[in-house]
Amino acid sequence: MAAQTAGVSCAVPLRTYSEANTRAHWTIKAKRAREQRGTIRILLWHAVAGWRNDKARSFIVTLTRVAPRRCDTDNLARSLKAVRDGVADALGIDDGSLQLCWRYAQVLGLRKEYAVQVQIEIEAVEKNHEEAIHD
Repeated sequence: MAAQTAGVSCAVPLRTYSEANTRAHWTIKAKRAREQRGTIRILLWHAVAGWRNDKARSFIVTLTRVAPRRCDTDNLARSLKAVRDGVADALGIDDGSLQLCWRYAQVLGLRKEYAVQVQIEIEAVEKNHEEAIHD
């Protein structure tokens, strides 16, 4: 088991939507995703600069959606997809990489309260674990 070494946490006033359930035109959905992804990437860019493209670390990323209504689990993950992509962009790692472990959570907010909390825990990858991944 790898030992925890550091982490980054931030809260962003950002409203997320379950794009699977919205009836908006595709250009509106694409613009919203582009803005969310870019916002997260910019906010995290300097905070994770020392870890960018680091193949010797693994990351546990917890994305927490704050909203007045809950989503079911598949819509929760879908609503945070652009945020996930922004975190991966800031880290310089593909979001499907084995270096990243994604966790999703949600908190009920007050009426008209929307936000996303991003927590990144950084762990050193053990040599045996890294070799097991590539076998």
